[in-house]
Amino acid sequence: MNFKAESHHFQLNKLEQENEINEKKNEEFETRLHLKEREYVSKRLTYEVYEEQLNKLLKQSDETENNIDNHLIIERFQQDLKQFSKELIKLKSQSDAIQTRLHYFQQRKQELNEMRNENKKLDQEIKIALEDKILKENYFNRIKNCRDIIRNIYKCRTTNDLPQKIFYDLPVKIKDNEEGEKQNPPSKK
Repeated sequence: MNFKAESHHFQLNKLEQENEINEKKNEEFETRLHLKEREYVSKRLTYEVYEEQLNKLLKQSDETENNIDNHLIIERFQQDLKQFSKELIKLKSQSDAIQTRLHYFQQRKQELNEMRNENKKLDQEIKIALEDKILKENYFNRIKNCRDIIRNIYKCRTTNDLPQKIFYDLPVKIKDNEEGEKQNPPSKK
């Protein structure tokens, strides 16, 4: 149990350190994500405006005769739209990559919180086990002391140690003196 707890504490400390680093990276990535999203929205809006203008120009060119300026402008819009679509794809993939990284940081943070909860449970289990161990040790020591006292009492029953017999409230019989008095009655003088 102790090894498991130490291993768990080590892993928790490692995750805590990683979390500190990830918190800083998380802030940095959130800032980058907001910038990329702004840039994406700006280019997306510009793309939509250009697309709308191109459609207007195409309608006008169909209605009017071949106008060279119109064709140049249309070509320019088409090139810009191609460029914007390439940039939008790139920005979207960068934004997705940043979001994936942020999601990873959130998962690691969740794992850290779960590890903290598990650590609290393990600490509680260790505390309970330690209290149980202390109670059992105390119980064992009481039994051991009682055993020693019982041994001592048993020894006292077979010896003539009067103070010990009195202390343990054992019957005090002096057999030698009583038998000696019966055999040798007191002499009359």
